[in-house]
Amino acid sequence: MTSSPWPVGITVAFLSFASILPATVGAQPPAYLTQWGTEGSGDGQLMYPTGVAADVAGDVYVADLNNYRVQKFTATGTYLTQWGSLGSGDGQFGYPIGVATDVAGDVYVVDLNNRRIQKFTGTGVYLTQWGSPPDSMNRLFIAPYAVATDRTGDVYVADFGDHRIQKFTNTGTYLTQWGSFGSGNGEFDSPIGVATDAAGDVYVVEFQNHRIQKFTSTGTYLTQWGSFGSGDGQFANPAGVATDAAGNVFVADFGNHRIQKFTSTGTYLTQWGSFGSGDGQFSTPRGVATDAAGNVYVADQGNHRIQKFGPESIAMAFDFTPNTLNLSAQSLWVTGLLEPASPFAASGIDIASIRLNGTVPVDPATPTALGDHNGNGVPDLMVKFSRAAVELTVSEGDNVAVTATGMVDGRAFSGTDYIRVRRARVSPPLAGSHVTAGSVTQVGWQMPSGIMVESIALLFSPDAGSTWNLIAQGQPNTGSYNWTVPNVPTDQAKVAVVLVESVDASGDNVDGVLGVSETFSIEAVVGVGDRGPAALALAIRGATPNPAAGDRLWVEFTLRDGSLARLELMDVAGRVLTSRQVGALGPGTHALSLSDGVALRPGIYFLRLTQGGSEVRARAAVVK
Repeated sequence: MTSSPWPVGITVAFLSFASILPATVGAQPPAYLTQWGTEGSGDGQLMYPTGVAADVAGDVYVADLNNYRVQKFTATGTYLTQWGSLGSGDGQFGYPIGVATDVAGDVYVVDLNNRRIQKFTGTGVYLTQWGSPPDSMNRLFIAPYAVATDRTGDVYVADFGDHRIQKFTNTGTYLTQWGSFGSGNGEFDSPIGVATDAAGDVYVVEFQNHRIQKFTSTGTYLTQWGSFGSGDGQFANPAGVATDAAGNVFVADFGNHRIQKFTSTGTYLTQWGSFGSGDGQFSTPRGVATDAAGNVYVADQGNHRIQKFGPESIAMAFDFTPNTLNLSAQSLWVTGLLEPASPFAASGIDIASIRLNGTVPVDPATPTALGDHNGNGVPDLMVKFSRAAVELTVSEGDNVAVTATGMVDGRAFSGTDYIRVRRARVSPPLAGSHVTAGSVTQVGWQMPSGIMVESIALLFSPDAGSTWNLIAQGQPNTGSYNWTVPNVPTDQAKVAVVLVESVDASGDNVDGVLGVSETFSIEAVVGVGDRGPAALALAIRGATPNPAAGDRLWVEFTLRDGSLARLELMDVAGRVLTSRQVGALGPGTHALSLSDGVALRPGIYFLRLTQGGSEVRARAAVVK
C-alpha cells in the first residue's frame, strides 16, 4: 500500500461515470499514439506519476512521486536515465510532485515534502535549489505543487497550501507574487497547476474552485473559466494545465478522468478520455504537457503510466537515391524526394523539421527544389543529406529501412524507402553483447572484396548513433582494433569504422563509412577506488580563438574520466544552440568545434561543460 500525496482536509470530487457527458462536436481530439509505464520501481516503471514535461529536444521527464525520483524518456517512451531517492539532501526528494523544463534544457522539480524547488541539468546533474526546511518559521512555501517556466527563463511556482503564485528568476531570486485564499478574481483555493504561453501569460488551475484563471506575467488578472460539473468546460478538481505553440490550453480534469482543450481565452474546443485503463482512458489524470511537434503527454496517475496523443502521421511518399550504399561511390550527399498526397502540398513541408532515421537533418549547405522530379505529375520536394551522416544510421543489409519524418502544413509526416547497404561487417562487438568499462575488447571488421583502404578511423556512439566521438584515427586496415572501453554505462552503444580527414571528434570530417556495428551494452565499473593525486579536474580551458572571427568556434576542455559528459554552447538568453556528448573522449584535454551547423552572429556566448555531478562554465565572444 502506497501513501497518498493529498493534504489532510482536501475534498476531492469524483463524478459518477454515467454523469460524464459526451463531448460537443467541434475540434477533433488528438489521436492516441503510444504509452509507457507499469506499476513498479524498475527502470521505466512508475508509482503515481504526477508531473510530466518535455524539453526542446523532445525528451520527456516524469515526476515519479512514490519512487522519489525523476525519470527521463525519449518522446516514444524509451527509458534514458533517472535521478533521485528519498531524503532531503541535494538531488533527493520528499515527493517530487511537479516538473518543468526551460529553454536552456534545465529541469525544475517541485519537492513537496521538502518545500523547495530543485534545479538540474537535463541529465540530472544538481545545479541549485530554493525554499526552506519544513520546520522553518519563515517558510517560502507551504505546499508547492507545480512549477512552470516562461520564454525568458523565469520560474512560477503554484503553492497549493499558501494559495498563491510566486515568481522567481531561474536561480531562485524572488521577483513577485499574487493571490490569497478565496473565490474572487485573482484569489485561489488550492492552486495545483501552472503554465505559461508564448505570449508570456500565466494560467493557474484551482483544484477546489474548479476553474482556470489567466494572468499576465506580473499577476494582473485577465479572465477565467470553469465551474463544478461534467459538462463541456466544467471541471471536477482540475489538476494540471499546459499550453501548445498555437496558444491552446489543455487541462487535466482529474475527477472527470479526461483532458479538455480550450482556446487561450477559455472557449471550449474538445475533450477526450473516460475512466478506465484502456488506450486513451484515464484514472485520475494528474499532469499534462506538450512538445514542439504538437503532441500531448498525460501523467495517468492511477494507471501508473504516461500516455501520448497527437496528430496522426501523414503517409508521405519518399524516394531515397541512391538505392544502394556501398564503398565504390563516395559522393558527399544523398538525395530524398518527398511527395505528399492531397490536400497537402510539397510547398508546405517544413524543411528544418525533416529528419532522416530520426537524427539526420537536411544539409543546409545544399540546395532544395520544388518540382516534379519523378515525372508523375505530382509536385514533390527534393532535399539532400550528408552521405556520411546517413551511413552512420544504417547497418549492412539487403532491405534496410530509411525513414524521413517531419512536418507538413502543421501535421507530422512519415515516409519510408528501402535500400541495399553493402560495406564492411563490424563484429565484434556482437549485437546485444555486454562489455565492461575499462576492459580492452576487440573491434573487428571484414571488408568486401575489391575494396582497398590503407588506414581507418574508429568512432563510438553511446546513444545508438545520435552522436559520435572519435576513438582512434590513422589505424592500419588490419580488420581488428583493441579498444579500451570508456566508462560510459549504456545499452545503446555502437562503433563505426570510417575514413576521416582530421581529428575533429564531432565527426563532421568523416569522408566515408566503412561499417557500423549493431547495438551492444557497456557495463559500469563499480568500486574503482581512488583516482590518486594526479586526478584530472573538469575544466573549460577556453575558446580558440577568443574572440572568434567569423563563425568558427573551437573549444578546448578537460575531462576527468570517461563518464557521461556534455559540452553546450548557449546564447545570452540561456538557449542551447548546440551540444555534444563528449564523455567517450575519455580523461584528458580535448578540442572540438561547437559552431558547425550553427550560424553565430557577433556577440557574447556561453559554454557549459557537465560531468558526474559537476559543472563548469566559460564565456566566448564572436566578432565579424
